[in-house]
Amino acid sequence: MKKERNPYQIFNNYYLRTPLFSISDYQKIIEKDNLLDEDIKSILSNPTFREALQLASPDLLLQVERWEKGLLKHDAKIQKLKISVLKYFTRISSRCTPFGLFASCSLGKFSTESNISLQEIAQYKRVTSFDYTFLSKLSLLLLQDEQLKNQSLFYVNSSLYRIGDHYRYTEYTIKNNRREYSLEGIQFSPYIEKILTTAKQGATLNQLAEVITEDDITNEEAISFIEELVQNQILVSEFALNVTGEEYLERLLKTIPEHTEIYPKLLQLKKELTRLDSSFENSKDIYNNIINLSKQIVPNLNKDYLFQTNTFSSTHQNTLDRSLKRKLYKALKIFNKVTLPTANKRLENFKRAFIQRYQDEELPLQLVLDAELGIGYGDYKDNNTPLLENIPLFPKAKRYERTIWTDYDTIMSQKLHQALLHQDKVIQLTDEDLKELPEQWNDLPDTFSSLIEVYKNKVYVKSMGGSSATNVLGRFTVGDTELYEYVKEIAAREQQLQHNKIVAEIVHLPEDRTGNILRRMHFREYEIPYLSTSTIPTNYKIPLEDILVSVRNDRILLTSQHHQKEVLPRLSNSHNYSYNPLPLYYFLAELQTQNQRRNIRFSWNTVLTNLPYLPRVEYDTIILSKAKWLINTETLQKIAINDGNVLEKIKLWQQELQLPDYVELVEGDNTLLIYIHNISSIQILFDTVKNKKQFVLQEFLFDTGEIVAKNGKSYTNQCVVSFFNAKKVHDEYN
Repeated sequence: MKKERNPYQIFNNYYLRTPLFSISDYQKIIEKDNLLDEDIKSILSNPTFREALQLASPDLLLQVERWEKGLLKHDAKIQKLKISVLKYFTRISSRCTPFGLFASCSLGKFSTESNISLQEIAQYKRVTSFDYTFLSKLSLLLLQDEQLKNQSLFYVNSSLYRIGDHYRYTEYTIKNNRREYSLEGIQFSPYIEKILTTAKQGATLNQLAEVITEDDITNEEAISFIEELVQNQILVSEFALNVTGEEYLERLLKTIPEHTEIYPKLLQLKKELTRLDSSFENSKDIYNNIINLSKQIVPNLNKDYLFQTNTFSSTHQNTLDRSLKRKLYKALKIFNKVTLPTANKRLENFKRAFIQRYQDEELPLQLVLDAELGIGYGDYKDNNTPLLENIPLFPKAKRYERTIWTDYDTIMSQKLHQALLHQDKVIQLTDEDLKELPEQWNDLPDTFSSLIEVYKNKVYVKSMGGSSATNVLGRFTVGDTELYEYVKEIAAREQQLQHNKIVAEIVHLPEDRTGNILRRMHFREYEIPYLSTSTIPTNYKIPLEDILVSVRNDRILLTSQHHQKEVLPRLSNSHNYSYNPLPLYYFLAELQTQNQRRNIRFSWNTVLTNLPYLPRVEYDTIILSKAKWLINTETLQKIAINDGNVLEKIKLWQQELQLPDYVELVEGDNTLLIYIHNISSIQILFDTVKNKKQFVLQEFLFDTGEIVAKNGKSYTNQCVVSFFNAKKVHDEYN
């Protein structure tokens, strides 16, 4: 049988992520036995670093200033402060994940050579907006202004739907600074129907009151009734938060009349943010000024959650050699072979329950997902009010675990045995090793991304996947026009691949603070609003009440009644939607990759991950897995940090485990660089893992002379490289 060729091609752009400071700067500071006060003060003398601290942890910067003035007396507190400063310095020098001023991004392209040269930080662009915690409080306070409330347009709660003689909808309350959701209902009446029909296109309180004012209902009574609907979130103001499109503050300045009391305050805040972003050396006075202005509008704001900043680097040159694409195609082929398809149990259970109850019917989505009257989704199948009640956040401990063992696992266990026997630090995979493993290309998304690290002579490919190549990139379309155009290209390609369907963006704000990572521009023609405001034209909104659901040919099908087309939901951000989700949001998000492998990557079987050491795995010059050490915390705790011989003991411990000098502490997707021969760095490791039974270290592979450089200094890097199904494009149009 002829094997199907890889149908995927790589887009010609990639997204580069680098820390703001170089790894060379870090090595210069850290490569000594211990850090002195002078070293910490040297770190703190950098105004950009201080500003990064101001944004990340205002309280820590306050303690730093007290220490510098001699007001911090306790040795334990001083030591804790110095360790915290070093931890942040490590982050700004080694970790590429975007976070405030600690790391930056820029768009690059494949060319004839690898050449990435950064400009000075003064040439970088920073984009600061208000944290959604502040914006949420602001949106609620606006409705307490009678003048603004009377001028505001009100719309129907996007979760509302009718069942029989009742309307049902999702309402939230704030408890302990978190949203708690509940499913609520209101009885149908001709008056409410008139109000809801009028509010679909947006209407003021007076306009809504007019439609129910009759001989036996006065205008005052009508207004009071409608305000009750607003209070119960059946009607939602145009001041409600949005997470796509125009920035919220900009939208307010276009909506709120200039003659109102709050308008000049908001305008001044916008001007101060613009001023803040004009420099990388802002004093605390500028931040304090914005804080004070903000308090005039939102008195109970939390200054620790006021600013949200993204940083975009400028480069003299930003290219990667096209030959790297060939390596990534090889990695894609390997990952495809070694990653088994897995069924989504929730979607499979939904399909079975739907067929059993509704057979081949096509029904309103909200009715089917109703936790009381329909079949619900996931854990929401019974009378659960509030909706987030009694959800198991952690799996129960199991005495036994079931593990799937494949031909690939047999290959890797044999390779591992030989490597450990001969003390090899690297396992080399070859085509011969994997030739009998099948390839499958029809269960991957239309577009997806790969996160890679590019070294002088090798490339590390961490993983490939996502429901869309827009997942990792969407957030950074706010502030980076080049990236915005690139993401629009990806979205257009996805719509092209599904030209007879509607690819629609899910627009939802589950929690106030998550708005900071959900925020993105409009780059799809259609959106599905759910408990969040969509600012695109009404004709391009797909209301939930418009969507029908059915099961056809073992596939869940969503159909727009208005457009008479299938709807494919997409979520173009990296939000972990599985954490305390609402059923409908969870369902739409999981539906993105039904019958698909969401991620493909190299991974060790769980049986082998419990081993104390796993060598690096390579294919040619492609690193598929870094060397890892699983360490019992108690073995580290035996080395007293205050012992005068701590470095000697650490050295013996390093030799015993054969650890490199630089390692990364791995916790999920987070990493923290540790230098084994520095007491302060080891202290960071102690403090971070002291409450854990085990922790994982992995090798750190960046060094001097890396491909990302500035003024002779080397920088770590991550590149987001995206793929699209080129064969599908060809088949659709030929």
